[in-house]
Amino acid sequence: MRRSWSLAGILCLAMSASLAEARDSPEFKVSDAVVLRCVETAERSTADRGDEEARDCIGRETATCLGALVSGSSSANALHCTSSEMAAWQEIAKKAYAALLVEMTKEDKNRPNGAQPALPALQRTHELWQQAAAEDCVFARLRPAEATIQSETAARCWRDKHAERALLYRRWLRGQTY
Repeated sequence: MRRSWSLAGILCLAMSASLAEARDSPEFKVSDAVVLRCVETAERSTADRGDEEARDCIGRETATCLGALVSGSSSANALHCTSSEMAAWQEIAKKAYAALLVEMTKEDKNRPNGAQPALPALQRTHELWQQAAAEDCVFARLRPAEATIQSETAARCWRDKHAERALLYRRWLRGQTY
């Protein structure tokens, strides 16, 4: 688990090297509390639209950040803002995963003898997700859209991957499947 989270951290550090241009612009850090507030509001929404509304939270703080940064290059600002929101989603996903580990440990203790435990499946799923997300974002970086810097594409990919995983883990914590 630590190795996979470390991979994301290494990629973030690599992307942050490109942020040197953004040093001229004021620092703006996306708060995971702000992102989480958006998600929780959406989750409290009607059950049939809650997940869709929660997905609408992805990218909101990137847009807020971009609106707040008035100096610096647009590409450096986009990288900074997207990476900052990605870090917030990563933290939300990390906390949801930790809560799931605790919950699955308790549930596995209460399973009848011979029943397949859920904890190892969750851990394996998490590892496979991290590997697949890393590969997806490498591919996305290698195939940038016209006029898009590769690091921006990778940052958006990581932001969206962590956000979707955080939302999935939160659904599982609420007892929903998909």
